[in-house]
Amino acid sequence: MKKVLALMLVFVMVLCVFVSCKKDPGDASNNTDPSVPAEYNWPSNLDYSGFGGYKFRILTWGQTGGDHWGAYEFYYNEALQGDVVNDAVLERDKKLEEKLNIEIEYNEQTKGDEMLNYARNSINAGSDDFDLLTVSINQAATLAKEGLLLDLNDYSDILNLKESYWDQSAINQFSIANHLYFAISDLTLVDKQATWAVFFTKSMVDKYKLAEGYENGLYSMVEEGDWTIEAMHNMCKTVSDDANGDGVMELDDVYGHIGEMSNYYMLMIGCGSQVVKKDANDMPVYCWTDNLDSIVTSYEHVKDIVGNQDISMLSGRMIQLGIPEADVWSSGFGGMMEREEALFNVTGMNRCKLYRDLECEFGILPLPKADKGQESYYSALSMGQADTVSIPLTSSDPERTATILEAMTALASQTTYTAYIDRALTYKYLRDDDSAAMLDIIFDNRVYDAADVYGWGSGNNKVFGSGPAATSIPTQINSFKKMTENAIEKGIEAFEKIYNNTGEIGRASCRERV
Repeated sequence: MKKVLALMLVFVMVLCVFVSCKKDPGDASNNTDPSVPAEYNWPSNLDYSGFGGYKFRILTWGQTGGDHWGAYEFYYNEALQGDVVNDAVLERDKKLEEKLNIEIEYNEQTKGDEMLNYARNSINAGSDDFDLLTVSINQAATLAKEGLLLDLNDYSDILNLKESYWDQSAINQFSIANHLYFAISDLTLVDKQATWAVFFTKSMVDKYKLAEGYENGLYSMVEEGDWTIEAMHNMCKTVSDDANGDGVMELDDVYGHIGEMSNYYMLMIGCGSQVVKKDANDMPVYCWTDNLDSIVTSYEHVKDIVGNQDISMLSGRMIQLGIPEADVWSSGFGGMMEREEALFNVTGMNRCKLYRDLECEFGILPLPKADKGQESYYSALSMGQADTVSIPLTSSDPERTATILEAMTALASQTTYTAYIDRALTYKYLRDDDSAAMLDIIFDNRVYDAADVYGWGSGNNKVFGSGPAATSIPTQINSFKKMTENAIEKGIEAFEKIYNNTGEIGRASCRERV
């Protein structure tokens, strides 16, 4: 993700001006082709000829993810004509088809294990069923570990992976010993939806005087580095109340936090609980115990926010109290915010769409820091939902796929990504400019812990992913140390073997280009 800068783009077909929220993708390295119309910037290192009407097939879960998690960047729905993102998909695909003389086709499979198994079985059978694969982070890691994906770094003369429209944080954590089998970019949008943030009910902040001394309330608290897990905890305790006085905290009462059990994991990532970091040689290094004291302190706050029924109403309990599961995220939690019964809603950015019609003002903040000394805010993602891009081992022409992927990604940065961030999130769903400004902080500081991505010792997912820790945090983390270090070592060895077995495809292709 990038810092938001201004870039004016003209959609010829819809005559609609989009204001981009990031730098011009050509600015970083003069990577624009002056021979094309000024309407779009195309990567200048690509050969756009010779595709001869090729049908470029993208495997996606498409609309099967439903309203919450549909991969709407990879399908166009005529029934949704007029929706800014939906229209931008059509614009992007038409321009790409015209520029490269190709036809884009979406191969939609059911989201989840069915799609993973379809991809796995197809590749193992040696079938050339699709050119580009778009599965979740966890699924992509599984396919990578099975040796079913090509190393994107073998196509570094085509894929401009250092450009701003490729997510550099994701590349850093997904890459192992300079082998990169899947990535996230401005082309993917579900990963943005799957990024966790803190929604808050504005009227409650004023009512309980929670941001006294800050010129612009909680937003100023974030900007001054004072938005910490302890501050959030104290605010939750301040507002939580047995409103009807019956001695039992239920649906009609007031809570500091609403959300789900996975918020243990999300908030701990926000507090800097990272298991693996990378060294200068792109090697994963175990670092969890380096920050142990801070992790323990943060966990005590998180536990009393998420795990305390006097402070928190979780989705599972709401269902037990009679709210239909289908209504929990919209009228359930949304209704609590409207009635001033919920201060903080820690959830995914996909909720913006659900809350656009709420009859209350809400804002958005990043996940809180562990303390004021933490160098930046960190954002967590749902790795089972966030989508990626990768090239299957069975690709009949990896260079062609890489070329189309690079062109599509650069174009997406100027169309679908811009439509989503600037038009959908900023102007359609969010209620104020301050919340829009928080998007930079939220999206620029996302964490993809390689231990959680690749399942090395299961990391934060194992300790925090399913709720309160069974034993003390230091005991659990120390018990995982040797296991995780062994898993990292074996993981590196496995990827080297996989590359030796599959990488010749990429290396031979590179030699032909030299």
